[in-house]
Amino acid sequence: MLSFDKYASEGERFGYELFARAGLPTPRVLGWDAQAGILSLEDLRKTHESGRGQPERMVDMAADLHAAFWEDYEAFREIGLPWRLENRGNYRRHCKAMEKHYGIYRKTHKMDDGVFRQALAHLRKQMLEMLDTRFHAGKNITIRHGDLHPDNILLPKGEDGRAVFIDLGGLCIGLGAEDLAKLLLLHIAPEKEQALPLLERYHGRLCGRVNGYAFETLLDDYRVAMAEALFLPVKLHLQKGFDVSAMLEKAARGWLSFQ
Repeated sequence: MLSFDKYASEGERFGYELFARAGLPTPRVLGWDAQAGILSLEDLRKTHESGRGQPERMVDMAADLHAAFWEDYEAFREIGLPWRLENRGNYRRHCKAMEKHYGIYRKTHKMDDGVFRQALAHLRKQMLEMLDTRFHAGKNITIRHGDLHPDNILLPKGEDGRAVFIDLGGLCIGLGAEDLAKLLLLHIAPEKEQALPLLERYHGRLCGRVNGYAFETLLDDYRVAMAEALFLPVKLHLQKGFDVSAMLEKAARGWLSFQ
């Protein structure tokens, strides 16, 4: 079997182990060199391609991932809450950092920051309430991919083969809707007219295995997740210098379409 070697953290190696235990599809792990930080995976580059162009299948995979870890307290203990969700002080500092980042971006790019201010106000209200009622209570939360975009879901080129998740270094506890916002708002279905059928599909598949999660709650979660996702392109620009103006414009339109 051909292998593909990549630099990876211990967290990413553990992510592949966790997915294997849950029966979620990934490339087979062939080896792990902890000292060098190199993970050897089954090489699928000739047999698989990006999920881009097949939104329904990507949404189905997201639903299966989230259902596998829905309110899974044992898995939550292994991963732990991300720093920003540990307490209210951390989340307030997280919001301040996002505000600072888009302020830096605004100085060098012509933009209307009204959408960003609106999104921050929404986060400061809704997420602070969710810390106690959802995240610290383990209610209607899951383990999410953390970087769910079309290139991190590989689909087989032919009729045979399995679709797989890759790049599991960002695994964390959160709202399933946070993965959806990264996938839909920033990539394949930013506006409500495009996103709503995919959200309905996701909800139907998820609720085949999960009880007590209303579609209205998913929509509320998705609005929160969109507000957070709005700031991801700015962070990407500041860290890597990418031109994210088109992505930001698309994300802003998507946010407004759901208000």
